[in-house]
Amino acid sequence: MNLGKLYALRGLVAELTFPAEHTPGAGRLVHTGRDGTIRLEVVRQTGRGLVVAQCLDDPTGLRLGLAVFDDGRVLEVPRGGAAGRVFDPGGVPLDDLGPIDGPRVPVLLEATDDLLFRARGGPAPLASGWPAVDALCPLVRGGSARVCAPPELVLALARSIAERAGATLVCGVVGGAAETVTAAASAGARVVWASAATPPLLRARVRPAAEAVARHAGGPVVLLHLGAGDDAVAEADALHLGRERPRAAHEPEWSADDAPLLVIEQAPPPKPLRPRSFGRLGASLDAMRLPEPTSDRPADVTLTLRATGDDWWIDPTASSSPLAGRELADLAERMAELWGVPAATRDAGQRAWLGGALRRLSVA
Repeated sequence: MNLGKLYALRGLVAELTFPAEHTPGAGRLVHTGRDGTIRLEVVRQTGRGLVVAQCLDDPTGLRLGLAVFDDGRVLEVPRGGAAGRVFDPGGVPLDDLGPIDGPRVPVLLEATDDLLFRARGGPAPLASGWPAVDALCPLVRGGSARVCAPPELVLALARSIAERAGATLVCGVVGGAAETVTAAASAGARVVWASAATPPLLRARVRPAAEAVARHAGGPVVLLHLGAGDDAVAEADALHLGRERPRAAHEPEWSADDAPLLVIEQAPPPKPLRPRSFGRLGASLDAMRLPEPTSDRPADVTLTLRATGDDWWIDPTASSSPLAGRELADLAERMAELWGVPAATRDAGQRAWLGGALRRLSVA
């Protein structure tokens, strides 16, 4: 075991000293604190024997001169996770149900750029179990979907897809309410969670940790990302400026055998504006707008769910799918006629910046 010392501490960023011939590299996990339970991840080397690391846990109790232990490990999660268990991106249980036994697999330094496997012969539909989604905005098997809706509704959709396909549900949750995490665990999902109070570097590792669990789940998988993971990455990067991101030998690429059936990413739900009355529709609907995208990751399907009271329906003007039939385009055109919106404001995917609905569509 390599032994170092805590040389300086500024908030969550620490400078550590080690013997020059045993300086740990970026991505290495080291431990400190009185009982060795405070984790730090090395983000870069600054010289012979000097490294900068960022705390993955609450730094309370750290002081200069504390011993730092480097046993050669990296951040790891249980292989394939455990059904109904909640743990952080380092595999530490958060549900008070005891340790998670079994082999572990390393977490990548960042999320995989090319996650999805594209099957030959064009996209194929993946049944969701929600009739309106399957009829108007079909999901793509082996593809991705960005769903603009509250997390509890996105979770319900992911659960329906996984149950229908006989797949394992893996959830990566950044922030979010404890009720959502509990609901996912009670459904048998493997949940990687970092609360809003978690240090930003650990929150930034939720996405790659969930990918690691999904890769080794041993069967078909639906991978769900809830929360602002990209914001956590940006916040973590801002703390140390110039983080090294080497690709280690333990970072394999996705293949046709281990790629998820579907990757779902939650986008913030539409924000309500002033209610408007549509006499021709026979109901008073909330006019809403689609929020600006929060992620630059491409998605095959964009699905926007809006609320009218207790009812949820699909907004055809802010939803698109390569497998969508003519009905979705017809609904968007009809809405544009009712609102008097010129066709130039809509693109080929019917993603106009307008709200309302031509009719209510049950998605349950």
